[in-house]
Amino acid sequence: MKIRCKGFTLIELLVSMLVVAIAMLGFAALQTFSSRSLSSTASKQSSSDALNAYVRFIESSRASIDTFNWPAANQVTLTCSNISGNAIFGTGDPAQAFQNTFDTLCDQYIRNRNDLLNIDFAVLLKRNNKVGGIDGLTVYGAQIALVYQPVPQGRTKKAMEDQYDVSKVENFSQGAFCPFSTLTDDQAAAMQKNRAKYNIVCNNVGVSL
Repeated sequence: MKIRCKGFTLIELLVSMLVVAIAMLGFAALQTFSSRSLSSTASKQSSSDALNAYVRFIESSRASIDTFNWPAANQVTLTCSNISGNAIFGTGDPAQAFQNTFDTLCDQYIRNRNDLLNIDFAVLLKRNNKVGGIDGLTVYGAQIALVYQPVPQGRTKKAMEDQYDVSKVENFSQGAFCPFSTLTDDQAAAMQKNRAKYNIVCNNVGVSL
């Protein structure tokens, strides 16, 4: 009697290896996508944290803002680049504490962001010291704007900078892509188109004090 041993042929073995290879490639692609998604989510979360931190800070700073050297226009725009040595703070301790905290938040959330191609930030503070025509009755308002351009998923800031000049986003600034001023419908549509073109995110929040 002849005993026949069944086994895999070379073709069957190659097909099995191909199936396993395809499965492994799919798994690797899934891992890469997950990593990219986590990186993008982290950038958005960090930027959201920055905005929330400034909102909480401004809301708790009424006493300090009262001591500012307000200009005749009763409004001032503060940024991470003009906060140091700004004449509005004078020499009083509360105003100086405001300046120092603002600058610290800039270091923590705005400056040297390797997860973003571009970022800009500004706070517009306004004072109305004659509410209802009554002298001495003062209220304050603030608009806080944060605009940023995330690094595309799966890329690094350095790689993007090596491939092209990120300044191709002409006049990247809070004023250009996330302004405080009221826009006409046509202006708003054009700005939204530019934001979509360059993947730019604008956050603009109003605060009453």
